[in-house]
Amino acid sequence: MAQVDLLFGPLPITGQPVDLIFGADDASTPATVIATLQGTLAQPELHGTLIGGPVVDASIIATLPQPTLSALLDVRQIYTAATAILMPQPALPADLQAAYLSNTARPTVAQAANPWQLADFAQAGTQGRMQSTVATTSGTSTLWQRAVQSAASSSPRTVNAVRTPAAIGAAYSNGVPYATQAVALYQDATRDVRNLLRTAFANAERAQTPLLSQRHQDAMRDRRAWLRTGWQVARPQPPIGSTSGQGPAQWLIVGFGGRHQNAMRPPAGMYVRPPPPAPPPCYLPTLPAHLLFAGLAASSLPAHLVFVCERHTGTEPPGPGPGEPIVIPTLRVYIVSNDIILRRASDNAEVPCIGMSLALDSSSWTWGFDATLPAAALDMVQPDSSSPVELQALVNGTTFTVLAERVSRERVFGKAALRVSGRGRNAELDAPYAPTQVFGNAADRTHQQLFADVLTVNGVPMGYAIDYRLQDWLVPAGVWSVQGTYIDALSSLAQAAGAYLRPHTSDLAFAVMPLYPAWPPDSATPDIILPPDVLTRESVAWIDRPAYNRVFVRGQNQGVLAQVTRAGTAGDVLAPMVTDALITDIAAARQRAISIFGATGRSLDVSLSLPVLPATGVIQPGTCVQYADGATTRKGLVRSVSVQVSGQVSVLQTIGVEVNA
Repeated sequence: MAQVDLLFGPLPITGQPVDLIFGADDASTPATVIATLQGTLAQPELHGTLIGGPVVDASIIATLPQPTLSALLDVRQIYTAATAILMPQPALPADLQAAYLSNTARPTVAQAANPWQLADFAQAGTQGRMQSTVATTSGTSTLWQRAVQSAASSSPRTVNAVRTPAAIGAAYSNGVPYATQAVALYQDATRDVRNLLRTAFANAERAQTPLLSQRHQDAMRDRRAWLRTGWQVARPQPPIGSTSGQGPAQWLIVGFGGRHQNAMRPPAGMYVRPPPPAPPPCYLPTLPAHLLFAGLAASSLPAHLVFVCERHTGTEPPGPGPGEPIVIPTLRVYIVSNDIILRRASDNAEVPCIGMSLALDSSSWTWGFDATLPAAALDMVQPDSSSPVELQALVNGTTFTVLAERVSRERVFGKAALRVSGRGRNAELDAPYAPTQVFGNAADRTHQQLFADVLTVNGVPMGYAIDYRLQDWLVPAGVWSVQGTYIDALSSLAQAAGAYLRPHTSDLAFAVMPLYPAWPPDSATPDIILPPDVLTRESVAWIDRPAYNRVFVRGQNQGVLAQVTRAGTAGDVLAPMVTDALITDIAAARQRAISIFGATGRSLDVSLSLPVLPATGVIQPGTCVQYADGATTRKGLVRSVSVQVSGQVSVLQTIGVEVNA
């Protein structure tokens, strides 16, 4: 007999022995059975009517009955079972009816008055001012009636004339003798005698009248006199010889050179651009090389020798050396590729620009800026509460850093634009960005050191660089004191020596420039030489000023008193005395006097307009410019510059030049 494994469901019964009866029903306590029951429950539903107020978003809270699952499980042959019930996601379909309740009482407070309303039918008789007329019999009277013929004689002015003898004065006459004289010119003859009508016309009968004298008649052809005329049949006349300045020309072959020639069709294939020719190499001597020095050896040895290759390609002229002027050649055509970009400095975002202008003169310490922008660029240049927007304008290689201080919008029919104006970035040294304070020197300082002392905050430099181009002198302690902003203090220092401040276009830097770097002004070496062909406009104005040749310049507490006379003059025209606390040395007095003598006598105020060339860039104040005015060569110092930009098409700079006559 095979082995059988028995699996008992209930727990073992205590006590032995245990009787096993196969096939009988077990009436004991059923064992716990784990079964699996799978089924799908129906979606629960909720039916009702919801009346809501003026609330757009509504929610329904309901308690759904607990889903139940009833089943009969037969586990007689199943030993392990599990129940898995898939509970559906409750869905709540609803039919909502919304009614708007504003909770506002609307009592009848007024009634609308209508000037029109429905009218009632009314019957009324009408009275007409016209009615049908009744025919009446009455006589008619007319101004005209049918006329009858009446016999009367007539005498016309013109009659058929007969030929008369030639003695008659009239050239033509068709006259017929009539017997009676006409009473009326024309009339209608009456068939019976009626005297009631009087008419100016009637059917006349022919009457015999005497011959009429007329101015014309049919004359005899043979009685007419000869006619005289101013013309007659001309006779041919032999030609008269004449001399002409023209005659048969001969071919004359003259050679000429053309900038263009007949082109040919390129052959099939790929064109490979040839490499550009390499510049000629520099001279390499055979090593070891022997150096021959023309001058004596310097005392500070050892010396460092720097060798530079000065051989050029030959295709372009070399640039100017140190101290040499920039010479603009005379060309038939000047081609300038303008590069204009306006961008925001914070994120380098490009700002669309319609046009802009930049200006600077010797009496200003910062650049002036004006621009026209589309109205859509308002958010890019709108200043915030802390500081204005910083912009960078690139004009043909020169970068200008400016502040958009004032923004205005202008709208006309069909377009809108923004007007943005401001100053250079060094405007932060002036109000309203800089405070008012007191500046002075508590110790002995040179004039150049005072500029550096002003541009500090608690002894820490502000990051500005000073290009000092004056003759320096010592200022004793306690001499100089001024109250104002940073730029007020810097302007006071520059004015003491007859100088001015020239700001850098983009960096935090100033150049302290003398009004007249060379004395006399005619001895200055030009920085730029312009041909007349590069100028687009020139205007000259003659200015006469007092010809001062002597001036007294003095300091105050610890200053000096200097009498300065212009060399080569009698010193007989005295200028007003100049007093400044910083005139503490003869060097300061001389430089201040030169600024006074330079602006005396007759001078020319010249305005020149030209493109912003790559060789010159933007010509700034203080530059010595020389140009030819016909046969006259003029040389002077630039006092002002204005750059006008119109989109990407036109970029012109206008410089004001002071020329001593």
